[in-house]
Amino acid sequence: MTVGWQKTPRKVVTDNDGNWLVRVPTGKAGGPYTIQVQGKNKLTVNNVLLGEVWLCSGQSNMNFPVSKGKADWMTGRPAPTACLCPRRRR
Repeated sequence: MTVGWQKTPRKVVTDNDGNWLVRVPTGKAGGPYTIQVQGKNKLTVNNVLLGEVWLCSGQSNMNFPVSKGKADWMTGRPAPTACLCPRRRR
């Protein structure tokens, strides 16, 4: 197995069922890197990126009800409604 952020290939031997495991230290954040696994055939994975992944949600729209719809968050104006309910026609 060869990874783009390491100069020395990793060698591994499979068990009787063909399973294998290799541990590769991660490099510095960046890329794109390539990962190649070679045995009887060769598998290449391109555009591998290394680094932190941050997931954030909820902070920018905590006061925005989902019921307002797409038109509200794009324009800030209420979305047009077509309601036949007498209570909502005020």
